[in-house]
Amino acid sequence: MPFPECRISVCGCDSITRQKLKLYRKRIPDVQLFFAEKNNHNLESDLCVMPAECLPEYFESKVPAKLLLPPVLAYGPAETMALTLAAGSEDYLCEPWTPAEFFARAVRCRKPLAAAAGEGVIVLSPGRKIVYFLAEEPVETEDLSRSETVILTALLRNRGCFMNRSMISTLLGLETADASRAVDMHISRLRQKIICIVQKGNEAGTGGFNGLIRTASGHGWTIDPDL
Repeated sequence: MPFPECRISVCGCDSITRQKLKLYRKRIPDVQLFFAEKNNHNLESDLCVMPAECLPEYFESKVPAKLLLPPVLAYGPAETMALTLAAGSEDYLCEPWTPAEFFARAVRCRKPLAAAAGEGVIVLSPGRKIVYFLAEEPVETEDLSRSETVILTALLRNRGCFMNRSMISTLLGLETADASRAVDMHISRLRQKIICIVQKGNEAGTGGFNGLIRTASGHGWTIDPDL
Protein backbone atom coordinates (compact mmCIF):
# COMPACT_ATOMS: atom_id res chain seq x y z
CA MET A 1 0.00 0.00 0.00
CA PRO A 2 1.59 3.33 -1.08
CA PHE A 3 2.04 6.11 1.48
CA PRO A 4 -0.21 7.91 1.14
CA GLU A 5 -1.72 6.97 -2.17
CA CYS A 6 -2.81 9.91 -4.35
CA ARG A 7 -6.39 9.56 -5.64
CA ILE A 8 -7.42 11.95 -8.42
CA SER A 9 -10.94 12.16 -9.88
CA VAL A 10 -11.17 13.65 -13.39
CA CYS A 11 -14.20 14.74 -15.43
CA GLY A 12 -14.79 16.45 -18.76
CA CYS A 13 -11.81 15.04 -20.65
CA ASP A 14 -12.24 13.57 -24.12
CA SER A 15 -11.20 9.98 -24.83
CA ILE A 16 -7.82 10.98 -26.34
CA THR A 17 -6.88 13.05 -23.27
CA ARG A 18 -7.98 10.24 -20.96
CA GLN A 19 -5.74 7.80 -22.81
CA LYS A 20 -2.76 10.17 -22.59
CA LEU A 21 -3.29 10.59 -18.84
CA LYS A 22 -3.57 6.83 -18.33
CA LEU A 23 -0.33 6.24 -20.20
CA TYR A 24 1.55 8.96 -18.32
CA ARG A 25 0.22 7.71 -14.98
CA LYS A 26 2.28 4.53 -15.40
CA ARG A 27 5.34 6.65 -14.60
CA ILE A 28 3.79 7.61 -11.24
CA PRO A 29 2.89 4.36 -9.45
CA ASP A 30 1.45 5.98 -6.30
CA VAL A 31 -1.33 7.81 -8.19
CA GLN A 32 -4.80 6.47 -8.99
CA LEU A 33 -7.05 8.08 -11.61
CA PHE A 34 -10.85 7.93 -11.59
CA PHE A 35 -12.74 9.26 -14.60
CA ALA A 36 -16.23 10.61 -13.94
CA GLU A 37 -19.07 12.10 -15.94
CA LYS A 38 -19.76 15.76 -15.09
CA ASN A 39 -19.56 16.27 -11.32
CA ASN A 40 -20.13 12.68 -10.23
CA HIS A 41 -16.79 12.58 -8.43
CA ASN A 42 -15.41 10.03 -6.02
CA LEU A 43 -15.66 11.72 -2.61
CA GLU A 44 -12.79 9.55 -1.38
CA SER A 45 -10.48 11.32 -3.84
CA ASP A 46 -7.72 13.68 -2.72
CA LEU A 47 -8.50 16.03 -5.62
CA CYS A 48 -11.14 16.62 -8.29
CA VAL A 49 -10.08 17.89 -11.71
CA MET A 50 -12.79 19.47 -13.88
CA PRO A 51 -13.50 22.09 -16.55
CA ALA A 52 -13.88 25.62 -15.21
CA GLU A 53 -17.53 25.79 -16.32
CA CYS A 54 -18.38 22.87 -14.00
CA LEU A 55 -17.15 24.66 -10.88
CA PRO A 56 -20.41 26.51 -10.00
CA GLU A 57 -22.43 23.29 -10.12
CA TYR A 58 -19.80 21.48 -8.03
CA PHE A 59 -19.94 24.09 -5.29
CA GLU A 60 -23.73 24.24 -5.29
CA SER A 61 -23.82 21.37 -2.80
CA LYS A 62 -25.82 22.26 0.26
CA VAL A 63 -24.04 22.99 3.51
CA PRO A 64 -22.96 20.91 5.36
CA ALA A 65 -22.72 18.32 2.54
CA LYS A 66 -20.17 20.69 0.96
CA LEU A 67 -17.86 19.85 3.87
CA LEU A 68 -17.21 16.43 2.29
CA LEU A 69 -16.09 17.74 -1.12
CA PRO A 70 -12.45 17.24 -2.19
CA PRO A 71 -10.44 20.29 -3.36
CA VAL A 72 -10.59 21.24 -7.04
CA LEU A 73 -8.08 21.75 -9.83
CA ALA A 74 -9.91 23.43 -12.71
CA TYR A 75 -8.84 23.76 -16.33
CA GLY A 76 -9.91 25.91 -19.27
CA PRO A 77 -8.97 28.98 -21.33
CA ALA A 78 -6.59 31.54 -19.85
CA GLU A 79 -9.23 34.26 -19.72
CA THR A 80 -11.31 32.40 -17.11
CA MET A 81 -8.40 31.64 -14.77
CA ALA A 82 -8.81 34.63 -12.42
CA LEU A 83 -12.56 34.09 -11.91
CA THR A 84 -12.11 30.36 -11.40
CA LEU A 85 -9.41 30.79 -8.76
CA ALA A 86 -11.57 33.36 -6.98
CA ALA A 87 -14.47 30.89 -7.02
CA GLY A 88 -12.50 28.36 -5.00
CA SER A 89 -10.27 26.31 -7.31
CA GLU A 90 -6.94 25.37 -5.72
CA ASP A 91 -5.06 25.91 -8.99
CA TYR A 92 -5.73 26.29 -12.71
CA LEU A 93 -4.55 24.49 -15.84
CA CYS A 94 -4.53 26.80 -18.85
CA GLU A 95 -5.41 25.03 -22.08
CA PRO A 96 -3.64 23.44 -23.82
CA TRP A 97 -1.97 21.50 -21.02
CA THR A 98 0.23 18.40 -21.05
CA PRO A 99 -0.01 15.25 -18.93
CA ALA A 100 3.25 16.23 -17.23
CA GLU A 101 1.80 19.58 -16.15
CA PHE A 102 -1.45 17.90 -15.12
CA PHE A 103 0.23 15.49 -12.71
CA ALA A 104 2.70 18.06 -11.37
CA ARG A 105 -0.09 20.46 -10.42
CA ALA A 106 -2.50 17.75 -9.28
CA VAL A 107 -0.05 16.14 -6.85
CA ARG A 108 0.84 19.57 -5.46
CA CYS A 109 -2.81 20.58 -4.98
CA ARG A 110 -4.12 17.38 -3.49
CA LYS A 111 -5.10 17.20 0.15
CA PRO A 112 -4.82 13.61 1.33
CA LEU A 113 -7.21 12.32 3.97
CA ALA A 114 -4.39 11.84 6.46
CA ALA A 115 -3.00 13.34 9.66
CA ALA A 116 -0.03 12.87 11.97
CA ALA A 117 -0.80 10.62 14.93
CA GLY A 118 1.68 9.49 17.57
CA GLU A 119 4.94 8.59 15.82
CA GLY A 120 3.23 7.93 12.47
CA VAL A 121 0.38 8.95 10.21
CA ILE A 122 -3.30 7.95 10.08
CA VAL A 123 -4.69 7.59 6.53
CA LEU A 124 -8.39 7.26 5.71
CA SER A 125 -8.35 4.56 3.07
CA PRO A 126 -11.07 3.53 0.56
CA GLY A 127 -13.44 0.90 1.86
CA ARG A 128 -14.10 2.63 5.22
CA LYS A 129 -10.75 1.85 6.79
CA ILE A 130 -8.10 3.78 8.64
CA VAL A 131 -4.51 2.67 8.15
CA TYR A 132 -1.67 3.59 10.49
CA PHE A 133 1.73 4.12 8.86
CA LEU A 134 5.12 4.11 10.54
CA ALA A 135 8.17 5.02 8.43
CA GLU A 136 5.82 4.98 5.41
CA GLU A 137 4.88 1.35 6.02
CA PRO A 138 1.34 0.23 7.02
CA VAL A 139 1.42 -1.41 10.45
CA GLU A 140 -2.21 -1.43 11.64
CA THR A 141 -5.68 -1.27 10.05
CA GLU A 142 -9.10 -0.63 11.59
CA ASP A 143 -12.56 -0.78 10.00
CA LEU A 144 -14.92 2.19 10.34
CA SER A 145 -18.68 2.44 10.15
CA ARG A 146 -20.30 4.62 7.49
CA SER A 147 -21.01 7.33 10.08
CA GLU A 148 -17.45 7.27 11.41
CA THR A 149 -16.10 7.54 7.86
CA VAL A 150 -18.31 10.56 7.09
CA ILE A 151 -17.28 12.32 10.30
CA LEU A 152 -13.56 11.70 9.81
CA THR A 153 -13.76 12.76 6.15
CA ALA A 154 -15.44 16.06 7.08
CA LEU A 155 -12.95 16.77 9.87
CA LEU A 156 -9.92 16.02 7.66
CA ARG A 157 -11.29 18.08 4.76
CA ASN A 158 -11.85 21.07 7.05
CA ARG A 159 -8.99 21.05 9.52
CA GLY A 160 -9.05 23.84 12.03
CA CYS A 161 -12.81 24.39 11.58
CA PHE A 162 -15.08 23.29 14.40
CA MET A 163 -18.11 21.15 13.62
CA ASN A 164 -20.97 21.11 16.10
CA ARG A 165 -23.60 18.46 16.75
CA SER A 166 -26.11 20.07 14.40
CA MET A 167 -23.71 20.03 11.45
CA ILE A 168 -22.64 16.45 12.03
CA SER A 169 -26.18 15.16 12.60
CA THR A 170 -27.21 16.74 9.27
CA LEU A 171 -24.25 15.12 7.52
CA LEU A 172 -25.30 11.77 8.93
CA GLY A 173 -28.99 12.27 8.13
CA LEU A 174 -30.01 12.08 11.78
CA GLU A 175 -33.36 13.73 12.47
CA THR A 176 -34.46 11.94 15.65
CA ALA A 177 -34.83 13.48 19.09
CA ASP A 178 -31.69 11.70 20.32
CA ALA A 179 -29.52 12.85 17.38
CA SER A 180 -27.12 14.70 19.70
CA ARG A 181 -26.55 11.56 21.75
CA ALA A 182 -25.94 9.56 18.56
CA VAL A 183 -23.35 12.09 17.35
CA ASP A 184 -21.52 11.93 20.70
CA MET A 185 -21.50 8.13 20.45
CA HIS A 186 -20.06 8.13 16.91
CA ILE A 187 -17.37 10.65 17.85
CA SER A 188 -16.43 8.64 20.94
CA ARG A 189 -16.17 5.37 19.01
CA LEU A 190 -14.15 6.99 16.24
CA ARG A 191 -11.72 8.54 18.71
CA GLN A 192 -11.30 5.21 20.53
CA LYS A 193 -10.57 3.39 17.26
CA ILE A 194 -7.91 5.97 16.38
CA ILE A 195 -6.33 5.70 19.84
CA CYS A 196 -6.39 1.90 19.62
CA ILE A 197 -4.74 1.71 16.21
CA VAL A 198 -2.01 4.16 17.24
CA GLN A 199 -1.36 2.30 20.50
CA LYS A 200 -1.03 -1.00 18.63
CA GLY A 201 1.33 0.55 16.09
CA ASN A 202 3.61 2.29 18.58
CA GLU A 203 5.53 -0.22 20.67
CA ALA A 204 7.31 2.61 22.47
CA GLY A 205 4.03 4.21 23.56
CA THR A 206 1.89 7.06 22.26
CA GLY A 207 3.30 9.94 24.29
CA GLY A 208 -0.06 11.13 25.57
CA PHE A 209 -1.83 10.83 22.23
CA ASN A 210 -5.50 11.77 22.75
CA GLY A 211 -7.21 10.51 19.63
CA LEU A 212 -6.52 13.18 16.99
CA ILE A 213 -9.96 14.81 17.37
CA ARG A 214 -9.99 17.87 19.62
CA THR A 215 -13.09 18.97 21.55
CA ALA A 216 -13.91 22.56 22.51
CA SER A 217 -16.91 23.16 24.74
CA GLY A 218 -19.58 25.16 22.95
CA HIS A 219 -17.84 24.82 19.57
CA GLY A 220 -17.70 21.13 18.71
CA TRP A 221 -14.87 19.04 17.27
CA THR A 222 -11.92 19.68 14.99
CA ILE A 223 -8.59 18.29 13.80
CA ASP A 224 -5.77 20.78 14.12
CA PRO A 225 -4.48 22.03 10.73
CA ASP A 226 -0.82 21.46 11.60
CA LEU A 227 -1.24 17.68 12.04
